[in-house]
Amino acid sequence: MVAVLREHWETTLRETCSLLRHNDWLMKRLGLRSAPSKSTLHSAMMRIPVWWLRRINTALIRGRRVPGRPAKLHVAIDSSGLHSTGQSAWYTLVLGRTSRREFRKVHLTVECRRSARFVYPWVLTRGQDADSPLFPTLLRGTAHLGPIGDVCADSAYASRANAQLTQDLGGTFIRP
Repeated sequence: MVAVLREHWETTLRETCSLLRHNDWLMKRLGLRSAPSKSTLHSAMMRIPVWWLRRINTALIRGRRVPGRPAKLHVAIDSSGLHSTGQSAWYTLVLGRTSRREFRKVHLTVECRRSARFVYPWVLTRGQDADSPLFPTLLRGTAHLGPIGDVCADSAYASRANAQLTQDLGGTFIRP
């Protein structure tokens, strides 16, 4: 529950621990005798299963729907390397070090023009996998939530097929 609050508050691990430490009412409601340390919170968040994150994300998205005419979804699609221990992906790939470590990549579809930045479909892949083939999966997963508006994606996702799919779904493909 603390991990969900941290994401909701958009705080760092240290700030989350401090907020909990100074809020007796919340500590009581969460059933905590003392606030967790930064490292305890980090290790707990590392053990959260992917299926649970997807379930929470889906519930949040469903809660955002407003009755009436649906507004167009203006989204950005991008990926980032994930590494929790060991050398960073940057160190491994850019500096060309011989001790290559395995890392994962998360591909996200994020809403751009609303105050709440919802994360729509997301996919975890191996770090070496190409980005462009995942674009249709991410965009189609977003299209069932409402009409597509602008879709901003970097050159890793740029292809004629991806631009055509965006246009077929009623959106505009933008490559910054």
